[in-house]
This record gives sequence, structure tokens and C-alpha cells, in this order.
Amino acid sequence: MSYIDVKEKIKKLSPSDRRRVEKAFKALLPESAETRFVNVIRNSEYNFDSKEEAVLEQLFVEVNGKWKLNGTYEFFQLIGEELPMSV
Repeated sequence: MSYIDVKEKIKKLSPSDRRRVEKAFKALLPESAETRFVNVIRNSEYNFDSKEEAVLEQLFVEVNGKWKLNGTYEFFQLIGEELPMSV
């Protein structure tokens, strides 16, 4: 299993998945400032603190050597979205 910084994992996601991670961040860490997620992603000098990083790390799973959003039913419930149906 390879290690990639959680910030880099988020940056590699599609825009829609990035928004989902942002929703999860706000749901799981309501004490963090409303704009903290966006500020950290956009500014190379900012980083998530260890608590934030640990929470965000749980949202990812490695599949065939690539990091993907772990889109479980519970994750979609957390962010208030329906689980996408595959065709």
C-alpha cells in the first residue's frame, strides 16, 4: 500500500468527488472553520492538522494502486446524497 498525503489525494479527485469530501469534512469536523477545507486545498502553505488528516484519510481506499473515494452507503448518508447507481 502506498502513502500519499491526504491533501494530494483530494486534489487528484474529480471536482464532484472533491465537493463530496468537503461536505464530509464539514459534517465530521463541524468545529473547523467553514472555509478551512477550501483554504487548505488552494494554498500550498496550509496543511490539515493531524485530527483533520486522520478523519479525511478514512474517506479513501486504495484500488489497483490508485487512491479512490471510499463511496460507501454510510458516506453518502453522511453527506446527504443518494448512493449513485451504477449502470
